[in-house]
Amino acid sequence: MVERLKVPYSPTHSIVIYEASAHPLFPPTIVHVTLAEARPEHLTPMCTIDVPPSTHRTLNRTLAERLGFFAPVA
Repeated sequence: MVERLKVPYSPTHSIVIYEASAHPLFPPTIVHVTLAEARPEHLTPMCTIDVPPSTHRTLNRTLAERLGFFAPVA
């Protein structure tokens, strides 16, 4: 999976690997790494990977209006 993420994101892109605890008395595992630093041992079937956007996108006002987020500008 990490190899596939390196296509749209740079190897220096930061990600967060989160694994919830299986027991309420133990804390979750949270690992902050770059894509280049991510290793298979960081990932288990129970992990969630947070990949923040690499760029800030501008608002598409026309689409937002069509979806009802804004009233159309007269």
